Amino acid sequence: MTVPPLIKEIAVGEVRHVLGELAGGLVLHGYLMQGAISPEVLSGISLAIVTMLLSALSKVGAKQKSLTAAMMPAGSTEAQVKNVIALGFPTPSVLTPANQAPVATVH
Repeated sequence: MTVPPLIKEIAVGEVRHVLGELAGGLVLHGYLMQGAISPEVLSGISLAIVTMLLSALSKVGAKQKSLTAAMMPAGSTEAQVKNVIALGFPTPSVLTPANQAPVATVH
């Protein structure tokens, strides 16, 4: 069973939000205090790192899909774009500037 992309984006956003709230709660309740590194502090740092990684991964994936779709023929479906990426065909770099046409490169 595949999850529709919109539902996946919403779910990932909610997970990031909850993790961010948990990290904020650790600060609010005094678990993150100056001069002390406790298991709670490490938990807070871990939550923050996981949140940032989820966000970065989501953004890189969306950028890759967007650039790959832009270089494909007009009328290509989202499924075709995903197949190009999944099969490992050359895709544009996610570092392609906005003022440059995407060109497929081998990664």
